[in-house]
Amino acid sequence: MSSEVKRRNILFVSHVSSKKYGGAERVLDNLVCGFNRERFKTVLLLQEVVDKNDGLDWDCSSSTEIEYFNFGTLDHGSKILAILGMMFRIVKGCFRIGYLIKRHDIDVVCANSLIAGVFSAVPARMFGKRFFYYEHNIADQRKGHLIGLALQPVARLATDIICISNSVKESLEREAIPASKLHLIYNGYDFQSLNIVSSGKLPARHKEDVVRVGMVANFIPWKRHLLFLELMDGLGNAIPDIKIEATLVGGCLPGSENYYQKIVDWVEAYQGNVDFVLTGFQDNVADYFRSFDILINPAKAEPFGLIFIEAMYLGCVVVGSIDGAAPEIIDDGVTGFVVDYDDTNFVLQRLTELASNAKVRVNIGQNASLIVREKFSIEKQVQQIENLFTTVS
Repeated sequence: MSSEVKRRNILFVSHVSSKKYGGAERVLDNLVCGFNRERFKTVLLLQEVVDKNDGLDWDCSSSTEIEYFNFGTLDHGSKILAILGMMFRIVKGCFRIGYLIKRHDIDVVCANSLIAGVFSAVPARMFGKRFFYYEHNIADQRKGHLIGLALQPVARLATDIICISNSVKESLEREAIPASKLHLIYNGYDFQSLNIVSSGKLPARHKEDVVRVGMVANFIPWKRHLLFLELMDGLGNAIPDIKIEATLVGGCLPGSENYYQKIVDWVEAYQGNVDFVLTGFQDNVADYFRSFDILINPAKAEPFGLIFIEAMYLGCVVVGSIDGAAPEIIDDGVTGFVVDYDDTNFVLQRLTELASNAKVRVNIGQNASLIVREKFSIEKQVQQIENLFTTVS
């Protein structure tokens, strides 16, 4: 009897066309790039774009077949009209995904978001295929949003659910989703890709009289950019002899225009001790991490925080929240810091200590770089996903 292992055909579904819109897409790109091509064939279904050049930032495009579909949007003044419009697209999507399942002889369908899950759950199960839902968000954060209504039906239809952190896993358990379906697999990263330095030169860090502090996050209200601005203003007042250069890296996502404009107006009206810069979308985020002394992420609860592991690898001191997944990634006081961002006095005290001691920043950055590359390697994530796709019935 032959011991040859059957090659598995995997369809990944993402309702987003570009990696610049979020960490989940960057993780997916790294993951697909890492698959063993002798054991797996991969197909990637992306949001249809007018200009196909918009999707060329996917590194996996050379090793996987890319298909497109217009998933539409839930943005509408009327929830009823939004749902009706989406229902039409879902029906259309069922036929499209069903066609792809047959055409590529798909064994496993993996939805990379809840929206993608809405479109792919039914055709995957109708064709008797294993259906994985990749959960990148904390369930509580979906409440009050229209897409949150889809969590329970998608979870019920899912064969298995991949959770990117214990924080995500526990949030799904609170929603009464069976623990037997949930698999904890931390995001991994192809750290070698961060070693590429772009041509643009940013200021150096580790100076005694200048501290560069950054926040890297697209403009979504729950990221709490305003809190970053207020903390930096407080830090500038606490240590007036040290120059604070504060940089916000990220772009305005559709639907967040008013929130983004509020931040812009605040910065333009600011007359304090801090030099603020808003960069917009950036392709060379690694260069900013190399330049920052400190990376702040004041979001109340990050489901994972891909920017943490990127910045840690590049020797930047990260400061995450006690809520969410940050405590799973950061060893407080060793590879970064975990704080209660609602206690602004304590946060400012910690930031003041860091800003006043370049040696401490260097030591913590070095610790973080050594530890993170082993704990969150892309090789480890790929192996766990491959095992899950081949061993879970």
